[in-house]
Amino acid sequence: MLSRVVAVVTLSSVLSVFLPTTLVADKHIVEEVTIRSPASSSGGAGTERKADVETWFSATRFARIDNLGNISHIVRRDLGKMYIVLHSEELVVEIDLPFTLHEQLRPLFNEVRMEWKTEKSNELQTAYNLVCRKAKASGNGTISVLIEMWLSPETGVDARSFNSFLGEALKPYPLFRGLAPELAGLGTSISLRTIITTTRMGLSTVRESEVKSITDEPARIQLYDPPDDYRKEPLNFKTYLALVRSQNIP
Repeated sequence: MLSRVVAVVTLSSVLSVFLPTTLVADKHIVEEVTIRSPASSSGGAGTERKADVETWFSATRFARIDNLGNISHIVRRDLGKMYIVLHSEELVVEIDLPFTLHEQLRPLFNEVRMEWKTEKSNELQTAYNLVCRKAKASGNGTISVLIEMWLSPETGVDARSFNSFLGEALKPYPLFRGLAPELAGLGTSISLRTIITTTRMGLSTVRESEVKSITDEPARIQLYDPPDDYRKEPLNFKTYLALVRSQNIP
């Protein structure tokens, strides 16, 4: 009898190593994103590109995978790191948190500094089968940017955490780094439909995204680590130019 009890206890101990008692779930948000670029002043035709953007996040980790721009933004608060992964260049831009601006980049960031303001309205629209209230964030500087958002607090997403992570991912981009406080001001709502219109020298590029699904799924830990075989570099003048070439908004 004792040997049977010992056998059961031993088997239970072994299984507990491989079979956790609870499965950790992360939020998984999928958006369909369309970018429309204008015709060039030299007569080139305008373009339209479309693909999905996936976001995974938990209490301390965030990964946003942009299949349109072939770029990933990873925020690891548990490690005090942020990684911007440019897959086409096999480059990982590694940034320490909290984000501080590299001295080489300070003049560039100051040159394109944006002043942001947010306005909420009573305009309603349905997105993701939820009634959403419209808000606008506008920024003016050397470029003008208008962000139209349709917000809902009824998504089941920890909106404060999600918006905080998104604001963190925007900080290395000079046009949008001042937007983080505005995102924090959204409170318990996230945007289910977003239209970003960027205008420079009279030409506008429009980036439209709409949430297709929000699910709880088992954590995919590998998504929160940059590829081991990519080269890693800090955010400096050279890697900043690589980000500019990517022309992506998290």
